[in-house]
Amino acid sequence: MLGFNDMLAQLDREREVQKELAANARAAEAQQTLVEALPIPMVVTAVPGHEVLHANQPAQHWLAGRKSDPWAVGLEPGVRSRFFQQLADRDAVDEFEVRWKAGNEPAWAVLSARRLQYQGQDAVLTAFAPINHLKLMEQRLELWAKVFEASSEGIMIVHADERILSVNRAFVRATGYEFQDVVGQRPEFLVPGPAAAPFFHSLWTTVQQRDAWQGEAKLRRTTASSFQHG
Repeated sequence: MLGFNDMLAQLDREREVQKELAANARAAEAQQTLVEALPIPMVVTAVPGHEVLHANQPAQHWLAGRKSDPWAVGLEPGVRSRFFQQLADRDAVDEFEVRWKAGNEPAWAVLSARRLQYQGQDAVLTAFAPINHLKLMEQRLELWAKVFEASSEGIMIVHADERILSVNRAFVRATGYEFQDVVGQRPEFLVPGPAAAPFFHSLWTTVQQRDAWQGEAKLRRTTASSFQHG
């Protein structure tokens, strides 16, 4: 009788083990399904070896078929060290901007990563947010800022609410007004006398209708003298 009871207990234990294995398998499958379903490029790499355990379809071009340690190729050594130091300190990395080199071509991305257990193994889940278009806009803005400041022509940028957002150095030299004197002001104060109101009414109407205006105006300097500007 004791042997029979032992056999039943063993069967119960085996059933529990099988249930646990089945539950783990379902959890692992759910993990993989979740990663695959996300439209954001997601890569799971092992700890400590960094081999790729899983990468969803959007992430494939970031890896270019690489299965072993994409970080060694994807990041400059110093950047790689900072990334993994943050991960070691907090088990997480948020909004880490990088120039990624392991894909088909170099690309800018913001990485966010988390330590986790992936199918029973220590791993890192990393999301790649592409920002090439943002970096291009940033470069264009930097170029425009250089042109804006280096121009020999006075330039004034006015917001849609008809208030001055910025002026360049040439404007300051020509008018004598400092940056802080004009920003936030309506530009009407630059045109002397009663001509200001009708002049700017015509200017704003033309801009709204044609997205552009060209002409000349007599502007006031800080010394109360005036000069022609077009």
